[in-house]
Amino acid sequence: VICAAITAGSRVVPVAAAKARVERNWRFGYKKHYKAMVEASLESPEKALAVAKAGIDFLQNTFEFRRPSDKKIVSFKEEMKRTDTCFKGVGVIEGKKAGATKFTVPYKKRGSENPLEGKEVKDLADRWAKYGTIEPDAAEALKQVVDNPRWLDLKNHYFVLIGAGSAMGPFLKLMELGANVIALDIPGAWENPKRPSIWRKLIKVARNSGGKIIFPLSKSQTECKNDDDLVKAAGANLLSNPADLKNWLLNLKEIKDPKNHVVIGNYTYLDSALHVKLSVCADAIMEAVSNSRPKGMTTLAFLCTPTDMHVIPREASDAAEANLNAFLFKPFGAIIEAGMRLVSKKWLKGNVWRTSSHSLVDGLVVNQGPNYALAKRLQHWRAIVAYESGIPVSSNIAPSTATASVVNEITFKWAYGGIPYFKPFEVFDQETTNAVMTAALLYDVRSSDTVAKPTNRKDKVANPLELFKYTSFHGGVWRCGYQMDSLGVPSVLIYFMGGPTLFVPAVVAVTGGLAGVIFSMAM
Repeated sequence: VICAAITAGSRVVPVAAAKARVERNWRFGYKKHYKAMVEASLESPEKALAVAKAGIDFLQNTFEFRRPSDKKIVSFKEEMKRTDTCFKGVGVIEGKKAGATKFTVPYKKRGSENPLEGKEVKDLADRWAKYGTIEPDAAEALKQVVDNPRWLDLKNHYFVLIGAGSAMGPFLKLMELGANVIALDIPGAWENPKRPSIWRKLIKVARNSGGKIIFPLSKSQTECKNDDDLVKAAGANLLSNPADLKNWLLNLKEIKDPKNHVVIGNYTYLDSALHVKLSVCADAIMEAVSNSRPKGMTTLAFLCTPTDMHVIPREASDAAEANLNAFLFKPFGAIIEAGMRLVSKKWLKGNVWRTSSHSLVDGLVVNQGPNYALAKRLQHWRAIVAYESGIPVSSNIAPSTATASVVNEITFKWAYGGIPYFKPFEVFDQETTNAVMTAALLYDVRSSDTVAKPTNRKDKVANPLELFKYTSFHGGVWRCGYQMDSLGVPSVLIYFMGGPTLFVPAVVAVTGGLAGVIFSMAM
């Protein structure tokens, strides 16, 4: 896939693409080839678009699909052309409460029961931007959502959430605001005693909100005698029924009505190769829905990861270099550098680089794997192709977040506990991320000035890769001095030394003790 993308965009095909093609250690050697692909895309807007199209075409034409019904194997592209398959029912649950009229943000001790609002949210946005945890334009977007309560009236908007139950998705906040959500997630029939169906939560939240959810059913809603029946009939397997879901969506009256503004977002995740397969299926559905509707009336939505390679503002690049230099004079910064030199035989690496025309950040973490990188890159490619064809795209960087699945992985928990020592990192709680990323989405959908609308790209998005440098809630990745790949081990060490707050006193005590021993031995 990456070879095809590089070949489509680069004038140095014999070198870059050939090197990727013969890479023998792709699992740990893929990073340099992604960098070559990004640099090929930056050679011109035309090459960026060529790279994106080549990557998408290769995936759609190369992936094979085995139909569950007759076991026939066809190309994925051929499967998605089917119009003879669709789910039978449409479920609708509408809440009885009024939607929220103020945008609030749960943060630390001010959780969902008593969230920040009004000036408190705006002050928090300014603090984050001043420290470097988010970009200044992200702070302005959040403040504008707070200042424009009319934007919270979403009656004529329909949000298609592929992966509605995702921990990182906007479902809960949209329900709080009284939005219309077309929810897609795994079959309720997969429920078992150890894992309650996600549909129980989605249906319960909808009933206790001001919003409405619409979802696929394997039978008519009138045939469902109770909630147990409804849960068992709800949902669909995106991996085995992508054409069914596509056709179900295209037949919905809410999607067919040209007066409705439709926002369709991919919030899916699975481990390893399944993540790529999910992304390919979601991508094809998003393409079909956006192509079926009038231009300007559909917005594609993605949550980009900060652990990727992005074009960034020059100011962010300058700040990263300043933080790298300042860290060496921070207490025991040199000790960490020396320790990493001994452990890994290489220095911690700076995280920014420049081409002749752009500043970039290298946040890609090799240990996350090439499947994760490809799944997220496919989202970039779809955003680029859609944006260049005149379709609005909300594709904002989301911060590192302490979701249940992440903190259950013990090494991530340790690293997240120590990484805030490196300015300007902050690891967000899930409910905070849900709120700020929903704000970024609403800004892109409701503001007339957002760069997410291609009509506003003049002087801002010359190359389509620049789309991703706006409204970034990166959590500090763009302005930290070091690559994310370099911070895992020292962050874990800091965690075990008491975390960012206690780390310096702990190191003082240890080094003081060692100095005392050395001094007494010398005497």
